[in-house]
Amino acid sequence: MHEAKIEETEHGRMPADGGWFIMNLRDVAWATVKGGGAWAAWETRDTASETLGWGVHILWPGDSPGYYHAESQQEGFLVLSGECIAIVEGEERRMGPGDFLHSPPGTAHITVGAGDGPCALVMVGTRAPNNEIQYLVWDSFSAARTQFFAEGILRYVSKYHGHVVHTEFISVSTPAGDETQKPVIVVYEVRP
Repeated sequence: MHEAKIEETEHGRMPADGGWFIMNLRDVAWATVKGGGAWAAWETRDTASETLGWGVHILWPGDSPGYYHAESQQEGFLVLSGECIAIVEGEERRMGPGDFLHSPPGTAHITVGAGDGPCALVMVGTRAPNNEIQYLVWDSFSAARTQFFAEGILRYVSKYHGHVVHTEFISVSTPAGDETQKPVIVVYEVRP
């Protein structure tokens, strides 16, 4: 196997092909998304491994690297520094330095930055051509707290032609005094 060619970009250094490489985090290209933290961009679409995805992700309090979801592949998350909350199968667990979350295929999960500073995580996941990701739940509580989260879920549902498999409602009064049903939880089936 050859040593990868390393290119200089406006955001940092990046491997330009599929060869082996050694790089320091301070030198690599980093990408950010509002509310989604920052991550080291070790690979491009052209150089991405077909079998393993991994990276370092920095989450500030309240940031999440995606949406509550389950995948058909295995994932793992190792906290290097700081704190985050892992939500796994509806259960919340606080994670700190050295804590590892093992997420077998089909496990619903997400991590959210917590504490009073950034959280650095190593994220690893197996890849396969038939990988399926299922984004699971929209709820009014999360939507009220984080518009970014709610809008993101609805974008995914629309993009992948998701459909509602369950809805829970509560009764609320309208300004006119009438009673109506308001959705508080909507579960979508999505198969990208």
